[in-house]
Amino acid sequence: YPGSELVRRMFLMALIAARLPPELLSRIATQSNFAMLLRWRRTSRFFFTSISTHLREWLTSILARFVTDPALLLNVLRLCGAVISGSAALYFFIDDPQWTPNDLDLYVPYESYDGFIEQITDSQGLALMEASQDDDDEPSDGGSSCVLEVRRFSTPLLKKKIDVIRSVSESPIL
Repeated sequence: YPGSELVRRMFLMALIAARLPPELLSRIATQSNFAMLLRWRRTSRFFFTSISTHLREWLTSILARFVTDPALLLNVLRLCGAVISGSAALYFFIDDPQWTPNDLDLYVPYESYDGFIEQITDSQGLALMEASQDDDDEPSDGGSSCVLEVRRFSTPLLKKKIDVIRSVSESPIL
């Protein structure tokens, strides 16, 4: 069985990892690539929980560059069926200390778009503000026929660009 050696090693790693201090396990996860994290996640309930927590914390830390309450943004994304795209999504998969994303692209299904905008601009919540746009800095749909509308927002404190893109369909990406 060609893959049995890998499975045996992964199982042994799970047994060892279960005894490691959480800080050390977190550091190992931080140094691992995404594909390896997904493999570890499948090996045991312990790794499923540990790696899922690590990935959620990593996503939260990326979103914290753009909004003051990443957990609230994640909840709104989930409720509206929206997805993160562009450089922030890429950064989630290929952590590179030499580069960080400078904007956040959020694709929202057609029917959820207005409710999504209401949620992110609510003064009691994320309180994002529609950004004034310079001529050279307008949000772009990249010429996609899957995009109906693009609006740019920013947070009052962080001043980061967040493009909210309305899909032409009920799929945020089609």
